Amino acid sequence: MDEFKTQIDKGGISCTIIKYLGTAFRVTLPVTIDGLPVSVVGDYAFAGCTSLTAINIPTKITTIRSSAFWGCTRLKSITLSADMTIMEDSIFHDCTSLTDITLPPGLTVIGDGAFWGCTGLIELNIPHKVTRIGDSAFYDCTGLTVITLPQSLISIGDYAFDNCTSLAEVTLPNNITSIGDYALSGCTSLTNIVLPDQVTHIGNYALSGCTQLTAVTFPSNLTNIGNYVFHKCSALNPAIRDSIKSRFGNRVLSR
Repeated sequence: MDEFKTQIDKGGISCTIIKYLGTAFRVTLPVTIDGLPVSVVGDYAFAGCTSLTAINIPTKITTIRSSAFWGCTRLKSITLSADMTIMEDSIFHDCTSLTDITLPPGLTVIGDGAFWGCTGLIELNIPHKVTRIGDSAFYDCTGLTVITLPQSLISIGDYAFDNCTSLAEVTLPNNITSIGDYALSGCTSLTNIVLPDQVTHIGNYALSGCTQLTAVTFPSNLTNIGNYVFHKCSALNPAIRDSIKSRFGNRVLSR
């Protein structure tokens, strides 16, 4: 299979695809190459493959390394192994045409920048075992309108949904404890948000620039709230604005 450059893994019992050399529109990864089972798709293996529109990952390939599909700008559809548990950093960075993806049910972590700039992504259901969404995971996903977050989720990283300008509604799960810096900044379609009682930390500028945000419900256990969380949230209900100022001080509202 000349279109796949591979590396034999330690122990010589499997191999990693380290580079795709082909130009096909649709690709199904092989289960074996030269008699060795394929276990991993390596870092940047398909990066910049701008002809690729669809890819199918067999069940036995459970590990996809960082930036594997970075810049595959025509990639619309991908089928992942149902046994995949960790989505590493920047896997689909700038896959601007990606619209059809189902995340594996056993997934526990979505890495930093995993879907950065996937502007064609409209709707996504996060599986029920995910506990962490990494920094900038969905940064600049300007087409994203609906995302379903699981009750297992504990933390949302810095810039995770920054500039998701079409995201009109986010239901945060009851178990979430931490919302990072700029996590929902620039979500200009967001109109209200309920911060669950388990939330103890809200980072700097977490909801800044949410220009249509009118209503916020605060948790009773909140102990750490950053600066300028509601900077440029010009539509906030005046009573809520006064309540925020009274409880946390003006630093939370504006620079």
